[in-house]
Amino acid sequence: RSVTTNPVGVYKFRAAPGEYRLRIIVPGGFTLTLPNQGTDDARDSDFDPATGWSDPVIVPEAATTKIWDAGLTTPPI
Repeated sequence: RSVTTNPVGVYKFRAAPGEYRLRIIVPGGFTLTLPNQGTDDARDSDFDPATGWSDPVIVPEAATTKIWDAGLTTPPI
């Protein structure tokens, strides 16, 4: 199943508890940065630049809020 973000990147993911993965479709002219760089998880990229997939996402029984960030850059000219 797929869910598309709104214009500012917010989405709702409603599913039964389990393990899921997220995938980003990178806009033309951009590439993903390396994942999990630095010590601030709220500011790093959470997606594999080669595949666009996140690490597995665990959806617990209770509703939670989690932010998955995607670092995008433009290739050097």
